[in-house]
Amino acid sequence: MLDCVLRASDVSTNVNLDKILKSYLGHKKLSHIRTSSDYLDHFRKNVFVMIMQLGPPTFFVTFTTSVYNWLILIKTLKELYDQYIGENLRIKKDDSLSIKKIVKNGLVTCACYYEHIMNIFHKLIIDLIFGKVKDYFFITEFQ
Repeated sequence: MLDCVLRASDVSTNVNLDKILKSYLGHKKLSHIRTSSDYLDHFRKNVFVMIMQLGPPTFFVTFTTSVYNWLILIKTLKELYDQYIGENLRIKKDDSLSIKKIVKNGLVTCACYYEHIMNIFHKLIIDLIFGKVKDYFFITEFQ
């Protein structure tokens, strides 16, 4: 069971899953999954090394997505929803149920939009505002 490749059948029972998670293989495989604690622990250590070598950061920023408040994204998701579902969904400004419905059906579009916005922001900050930067650290966490 604990060979180099994990299959769905390997983790289909709680007993097998527990063995994998407690073994080195579990750590090795999970450290490549972006949402795992092993993956984030690796990046946390890299940040500490950067701070020890370069000193404390001069600029630190954190963002939280607010998909429901991005009007351009909501408009795009509504158009895609109407086109592919074949329903002409009417959304009012305070209609959170309809907005949640189209966001749920357009998660990939939301992720691409978020990535696009972050890339633009990254270029703006690094290239236009700060100019030459010694080093930087950027991570996106999914919850």
